[in-house]
Amino acid sequence: MILIELVTNSIKHSVNADSRIKLIIDHPSLTIQKLEKGLQIEFTSSEQQIPFEEIDKTIKISFSKENKHHIQTLDKYKFKFLNPFAEDIDIEQMPEHFGFYIITLASDSFVYQYDPEAKENHYIVNIKI
Repeated sequence: MILIELVTNSIKHSVNADSRIKLIIDHPSLTIQKLEKGLQIEFTSSEQQIPFEEIDKTIKISFSKENKHHIQTLDKYKFKFLNPFAEDIDIEQMPEHFGFYIITLASDSFVYQYDPEAKENHYIVNIKI
């Protein structure tokens, strides 16, 4: 499911036909990394955008009117999607049938980072196996 969602995201949003997915098995963890050229993620209904001014803060963001995610800012260009079950977030505020939400729930950690100099998006998914 995670790989399908990452590939679908690339097909829909990458500005370059070249996207790379790397699988790293380091027992007891599986890491999936996706790297693609493109524009940084932008939120539709959040006062905060990348680059973030406040670090280590939990904020609610949206990619459309119906989809709401909670993220934790890790640095100016990096954030972690928060799992509502692990973070004690109201499940009623979370989206249904949305790719990033599916990855968040299917993984132990889901982090996004943008590199403004290289104009690259990095997605890092960790799963305990």
